[in-house]
Amino acid sequence: MSLSNLSKLSELYIVATPIGNPEDITLRAVKILESADIIIGEERKETAKLLRSLNLRKPILELNEHSTKEQIEELVREMITEPKIYAQVSDCGTPSFEDPGTDLVRIASEYGIKVTPVPGVSSLMTIIMVAGIPMKDFQYHGFLSPKKEERIAQLKKLSVEIHKSNLVILDTPYRLKALLEDVSRVFKPNTELVLGYKLTMPEEKVIRFRASEYQKICAELNKGEFVLIIRKSQK
Repeated sequence: MSLSNLSKLSELYIVATPIGNPEDITLRAVKILESADIIIGEERKETAKLLRSLNLRKPILELNEHSTKEQIEELVREMITEPKIYAQVSDCGTPSFEDPGTDLVRIASEYGIKVTPVPGVSSLMTIIMVAGIPMKDFQYHGFLSPKKEERIAQLKKLSVEIHKSNLVILDTPYRLKALLEDVSRVFKPNTELVLGYKLTMPEEKVIRFRASEYQKICAELNKGEFVLIIRKSQK
């Protein structure tokens, strides 16, 4: 059988999963995960936890920041030589956003494998829904450097763009307070911020404040998943 014929038998679904509240998974996502032969996840433990919550047991393959291009290509070759239904998920939220799913999608597509999105929860779109500010124009910058000096340098570059559009930043839960402190050092004291803290979870908070008020905000929060919007300068 030719390569093209084999690839037509393979399917790869990119499946969005909840970012906190397990009830946010879509009916379509559940059906795809039920029908999939193999689940591709970032961390085996987190992916297994998701499957258990759905009463599913499936083979799991890991794909994360430690995966090399060669390993991803090997996985795609397996998809071609052993055509099955594959579903790729991230630890939470929308895949191919802040994880290695992008490389998998690109390489699989190059081999002719059908790639189908199964949309759902996204931390970016969730905070935009409740930000209460116009988000027609924004720049998404994802995770900044974990090193303080480099992070401040990145923020200084972003501060030049603040008059053009809103800025959206993510980071790991344990760097929430450090990031807010650095933002307060770089941006003007009256800069408006919108913090989405533990979105969709019982402890969810959407906090609107000025950069100069960061210490009060930090005192009220513990470690937790978050998304931060820095509002563009108002004329």
